[in-house]
Amino acid sequence: MARLSKYFTPTLAASDKERVLEITGIKKTVFQLIEKTGLNTLMIQNWGESGSLTQISDLSPAEQNGTRAPINVPQVSVSYLAASTTTLETGVQLGVFEQILPYPYNLFFGEKRPDYEIRLAPDDFVSKLEALRAATHKLESELSKFELSVLWFRGSNCSLPLLFHFVRKKLIRVGTLATLTQLTEKFERQQLIPSDLRQFFGTNAAFFELNFNNLDRSSSPFDSLRAAIFSSLNVPYSKVLGESIVTPESPVLRDFEL
Repeated sequence: MARLSKYFTPTLAASDKERVLEITGIKKTVFQLIEKTGLNTLMIQNWGESGSLTQISDLSPAEQNGTRAPINVPQVSVSYLAASTTTLETGVQLGVFEQILPYPYNLFFGEKRPDYEIRLAPDDFVSKLEALRAATHKLESELSKFELSVLWFRGSNCSLPLLFHFVRKKLIRVGTLATLTQLTEKFERQQLIPSDLRQFFGTNAAFFELNFNNLDRSSSPFDSLRAAIFSSLNVPYSKVLGESIVTPESPVLRDFEL
């Protein structure tokens, strides 16, 4: 492989992010999105399975000042700390699920940044997301042990393999590739072996499956995703860890041109 860039689309398409949202079931989450700057509430939106359902524009004085009625639905509150509300997609190092899910669902996995902070409510919603974030951090740690990692989102109606590029354990780029189906088909037949990954990519790589087919979909999508991650990390047949190409004569790390 002369250049790694040929294995990536320029950016992860919006349609790809929507497919991840659909496969994981996170699209079914009902929640309220609140955007603020200082003590002022800019916008309140109710979100459901079909996306943004309503926008509350006529705020009472109490709501404008941040005093709210008792919480009966999950809430995601974004407080902008900078003077301008810059996009949440630029200027910061985003984690795996922050990059592969569309806004505002990626906020479930976000943390405080230089220009904004995210607050969640109520407590049971916070607890579920804290447990899920801990699981996604473990998954990202395993993915980052390889220069290239394939993460196959496998649902009952559709699936999507994504390709992650790490340099010194930092996520540099996410993309997809039509020929990744060669790996998913071989994995599904239980024929994918480490040497296949080395031959396919020409570098240290791994393959992880997130299988949602046999999960209890009546549970919350956060619990389902956490269960899929647990299986991916702990069930041997849910992953194929590639061979290292590092030898005494080769450099410890190979950086490829993008």
